[in-house]
Amino acid sequence: MTQRPASKLLILGWDAADWIMIRRLTDKGGMPHLRRLMQGGVHADLATLEPRLSPLLWSTVATGKTADKHGILNFVEPDAQSEAQTDNKHQNLRPTSSTTRKTKALWNILHQSGLRTQVVSWYASHPAEPVRGCVVSNLLNESQPARPKDPWPMLPGTVHPEDLSACIAAARVHPAAVPERLLAKLVPQWAKLGRDHPRIRTLTRLVAQCLSVHAAAKVAMQADPSWDTAMVFHEAIDTIGHHFMQFHPPRMKHVQQREFELFSGVMPGVYELHDELLGEMLRLAGPDATVMLLSDHGFHSGDQRPVTEGLSNEQRAAIEAAWHREHGILVMRGPGIRAGASPHAPGLLDIAPTALALLGLPMGRDMDGHEVYAK
Repeated sequence: MTQRPASKLLILGWDAADWIMIRRLTDKGGMPHLRRLMQGGVHADLATLEPRLSPLLWSTVATGKTADKHGILNFVEPDAQSEAQTDNKHQNLRPTSSTTRKTKALWNILHQSGLRTQVVSWYASHPAEPVRGCVVSNLLNESQPARPKDPWPMLPGTVHPEDLSACIAAARVHPAAVPERLLAKLVPQWAKLGRDHPRIRTLTRLVAQCLSVHAAAKVAMQADPSWDTAMVFHEAIDTIGHHFMQFHPPRMKHVQQREFELFSGVMPGVYELHDELLGEMLRLAGPDATVMLLSDHGFHSGDQRPVTEGLSNEQRAAIEAAWHREHGILVMRGPGIRAGASPHAPGLLDIAPTALALLGLPMGRDMDGHEVYAK
């Protein structure tokens, strides 16, 4: 191992986070934790890859390799075991599995290098792989019961090591438990609609997922403060955006004035929520941690937003990727980072090599990117 610039490395993934939305908020004094990261380090556009499918892209982030090398190609894949058990001639599908990945992810490399890693909710990480540290898979909130007091068993393989399963299961947030103060920030008039309103029900489900991921990360990081790297992934900006960015100003033609008034604050509120969670992660990591915050692509918020209302599920799925802008975000700060460096078009393939360089490890010869902004 060569010189190690970063004593601790915190990697945060915000799916579809976009500079246009962020700058609208930071220019008005919002997102204070992200503003401080930007002011003390380096920030840039982060080039995405095609196709803009999140499991593919976040697997590229984790491996430093293109999809033909890592093998994660979509959200779902054929489930041969299920087909064999049910003797079903129709193709059964499952969420894309960690066992499908054909190459090592960062957490495997760090494990083999003797380092401790916390991985929470990364795409295609189920079942959780054994590492020094903890892996909480992306199926954390599966099998969620309709009622909050009903049993909520965790899927086998969600957590490694298993002795953390009970604590992490208890930390999950049911939609019914999303705090009213948070709902009021997102939809000030939510109480007039009630939690059973279809859009409020969708919003609470997706916010609960976000809060569950954050809670699981806190459990993992506090259970093992000696971690070297923590990787935490949030998909809420993307998943909530697909439902609520249509209500963001300026009002789209198909959006009724009443719904615009009700839900126009959802997306800014979701960004502010992520900033609040970022502040907690920074406190847990400590002042000497090196931080990498990134998104896999951006998300349209202006006149290029597609109209999906009224479409069938098949039609909607066909154009969902039209929401995604070609550039995501990259913010880096801390020991080992060249603060104030000039941007030079970094891409998703550069994240894994940069993380390894910050931890004093060489990049793989078969990786497709290079380190950026590391001293």
